[in-house]
Amino acid sequence: MSWGVLQFAIGLLKEWELSSEISKPQHISSMRMANSKAHEKLIQQKLKEGQKFLFAEPPDPARAATILAELTHVAPNSAEGFFWLASALLSQPDFSKAEAAFRKAIALDPTDSRAHLSLGSGLEQAGRLKEAVQCYRDGLALKPHYGEADSRLMLASVLKKLGRMDEAVVEWQTVASMEPMYPSYEEPMNEAKRELKNHGW
Repeated sequence: MSWGVLQFAIGLLKEWELSSEISKPQHISSMRMANSKAHEKLIQQKLKEGQKFLFAEPPDPARAATILAELTHVAPNSAEGFFWLASALLSQPDFSKAEAAFRKAIALDPTDSRAHLSLGSGLEQAGRLKEAVQCYRDGLALKPHYGEADSRLMLASVLKKLGRMDEAVVEWQTVASMEPMYPSYEEPMNEAKRELKNHGW
């Protein structure tokens, strides 16, 4: 799908003015509904196109980022769009762009644990460990649907780097007692048990 098609769809949404709405309310209302559905369909197609390059073998995050940046231009209030854009940008040397996109996603939808946890991972890679801890805790407080064990292990790893061993042990103990879940199943529990054993617990 070309960028020109997306621009055409946006043009349709902007075509109708308030004066026209007053003169032809029923006709304009039905047209607006049709245009809105077309716009949403184009957004979803753009999102899938970006994800396709992000999950390709090998991945092409640069191409994905280009497509997803176009999506956020078309849909500036799409938390999902900004989340996936940030995910694609994480592979770039300049973390500030990914951080800005993650924070935009959080501002648009603060209840999505993925953005908090992924921002925490990016901050950890950037060496901003105390900020990473807060993001991990914020994400875990939202009860993620999957990946909780993995996220708690990442939090424990950062706490260990900071020398906050008592807090790290709490996370390892929590993970060790959890049931296997997607995406890593038993591996996080096994790793948590190894860490506890290595530290005398």
